[in-house]
Amino acid sequence: MKIGLVLPALPGYTETFFRSKIKGLTNKGHEVILFYRQREK
Repeated sequence: MKIGLVLPALPGYTETFFRSKIKGLTNKGHEVILFYRQREK
């Protein structure tokens, strides 16, 4: 199954909630696609 997550920014190192959920989904065989807005420099 493909799962798309829409986030305001790419999860940082300290955002363990999103990282653990993404890791759990991929470990169960799901494909996780992140959609986020890249900050302009």
